[in-house]
Amino acid sequence: MSDLILDILQNRIGAGPYKRVNSGGPKGPEWAGPCPVCGGDDRFRVWPDQDGGEAARRAGAVGTWWCRQCNHSGDVIELLVFAKNMTFVEACKELRIELSGTARRRSFQAPPRASEWTPTVWPLPSEKWRGAATKMTLEAREHLANYDAALKYLTRRGLPPEAAQQYGLGFLTADDKSGKGRYRPRSVFGLPDEISGDRVKKTLWIPRGLTIPLWGPGEEVHRLRIRRLAEDIAEGGSKFMMLKGSGQAPMTLPPTAVAPDRAVWVIVEAEFCAMAVHFACGGRVGVMAALTNRGKPDAAAHKYLAAAPMILAALDFDAPDEHGRRPGGEGWPWWQKTYAQAKRWPVPEGKDPGEAVALGVDLATWISDALPKRSAASMPGNSGGREVGLPAQGGKPIAVAEPGATAPDAVGVCVHDLATFRYLLGDIRWAAEDMYPVCRRDNPDGTVVSFKNQCQMCPSRPHGLDAEVRKCKNAAA
Repeated sequence: MSDLILDILQNRIGAGPYKRVNSGGPKGPEWAGPCPVCGGDDRFRVWPDQDGGEAARRAGAVGTWWCRQCNHSGDVIELLVFAKNMTFVEACKELRIELSGTARRRSFQAPPRASEWTPTVWPLPSEKWRGAATKMTLEAREHLANYDAALKYLTRRGLPPEAAQQYGLGFLTADDKSGKGRYRPRSVFGLPDEISGDRVKKTLWIPRGLTIPLWGPGEEVHRLRIRRLAEDIAEGGSKFMMLKGSGQAPMTLPPTAVAPDRAVWVIVEAEFCAMAVHFACGGRVGVMAALTNRGKPDAAAHKYLAAAPMILAALDFDAPDEHGRRPGGEGWPWWQKTYAQAKRWPVPEGKDPGEAVALGVDLATWISDALPKRSAASMPGNSGGREVGLPAQGGKPIAVAEPGATAPDAVGVCVHDLATFRYLLGDIRWAAEDMYPVCRRDNPDGTVVSFKNQCQMCPSRPHGLDAEVRKCKNAAA
């Protein structure tokens, strides 16, 4: 058996671990593990002994793969194209494969991309699974207070005890002989027996560690990930383990102090980071944890994001790899293309919000710094400036200046900002007769001119503003 492709996955890409799930077949032995792009548990299948395309076959580079979730497949060359964002030529150079003539052709082609992205509607885990996972999560939540090391770790990452309680975090203890986990019958979670070669597994091993639940309606757990203790992880092992049968929807934390369609939404990778941002901002922002730098929203999250005035893509700001690329930035073009209101906004220190907190960054201020800095017109009848409602608890306000008396045709084209409009209309409650309060135009002194109702005649007014005005008028009636 060749182990080239497994070596590439584990040592060059940093994915794994992988386990053999089939001892033989038309393609040879089959291995399964997490996808290096979309994560998961065993959705990524590898056949180390199967020949790939012509270029790989001529070079003796054996092995093929397929991700059931991404629906991409290929050989060892295309594995680097897929997971490391290389070109085909760069991948061949990395593998020391010389290209000539027809060897440049690839036998495995990624499926054509759909012209328009459609968010996924993920099915819920079974009722039996949800009941067992909820019971275990509540047990872990009761034990967290007894583990000082776990509490200190969470606090360093912006999740003090009150935050851990708010998001239902816990610590799952061990009761097996190794002291590193527990065995439970798969039937307890409604899972079928697992066949691995000649073995039939009827039990499920669950590691000890910090529990990270994804809560659904009715205080019911839909997904459970466990952050394992460092001393329990073998070399090359994964720090996180998803409980078998968990749902695949991303963690979405809607705002609690602002209507979801009026809030700024922040996209991060890790669930701990999502909770830290949500907690630091006092529930005045929505946050989604994508889990990987190429993770995408599901249908429920997309409904929030499509209506949001601003989306901050705060994917991990990793150190550059050997090719000078920052892996955390690989997912940004998709967000930029899919959501016009998206803005790349990495943390100023560290690679993610959790590291940033440990380095002294105030997450609420970091989020506030992304909001419009230009002043907006003051409320009619209010003399002097006024602060617009804070976008995040403890964050910096958006200043509001007294409007000038300049005529509309004297200052050029309007530059509207729906985010500012929504804060003004929703949080400041403009009077119904002045529902077009800000025709935003840059003045040399940095102030903004307001023309009130004349704004409705401006062709540059943002799409969706009329609907916002109607909402406010109805609310004021």
